[in-house]
Amino acid sequence: MDITPKLDGGVLKEILVHGNGTDKPHKGCRAFVHYTGSLSDGTVFDKTNEVPFQFTIGKDMTIKGFDLAVSSMACDEKSTFRCHPDYGYGLDGFEQIIPPNTWLTFEIHLLKWTWEDISRRKDKSITRQILEYGVDHATPSSVSLVNIHLEKEENGNVIEERDIEFRLGEGKDFGICPGIEIALTKFKKKEKSRLFIYGKHTFLEYGNDDFKEVYVIKLNFFEK
Repeated sequence: MDITPKLDGGVLKEILVHGNGTDKPHKGCRAFVHYTGSLSDGTVFDKTNEVPFQFTIGKDMTIKGFDLAVSSMACDEKSTFRCHPDYGYGLDGFEQIIPPNTWLTFEIHLLKWTWEDISRRKDKSITRQILEYGVDHATPSSVSLVNIHLEKEENGNVIEERDIEFRLGEGKDFGICPGIEIALTKFKKKEKSRLFIYGKHTFLEYGNDDFKEVYVIKLNFFEK
């Protein structure tokens, strides 16, 4: 199975053990994996032992093919991936370990991941699950006019749904909690994401940091 966005055959996947559920990690998520990397002749050049390898997807912490591989996996899935040099170490290879212009094979077990932390203090008080990627690269400023579709979830059920247009910084007047306003400065136009908002970023100014609210937000458009 070709998992490259352009379907150019650069990363080929074979599932060994199916994972749980359909959710998959995306750019910004922290992934925890065990893996074995080998050359075309079967020589193992790298592997994890007892301690899993953890990294943030999309932050250039691994080769491009490894990023694509893990972002295609469900939790507890085991799969093998063959990566073209363009998705590995290219024409130069890597030191004395990876020869130039070499296909690589990885067997990967995705143990778990955490959703992308978009809180200002990186304390996991606001995390994001991207459901539909946005377009363009621009994001709202802290005073942008935004138009959103909002769904509030409780125990997997939608308990509130509405369309709202407001200026960031004035959300409280429209019943928008602070965490949504912070999160929207990370959204691209047309993005749809599920937000997990904790404690101080809900309407609880003081109280239990474990208190959580869940929203699905789509940013229809915004004006800088």
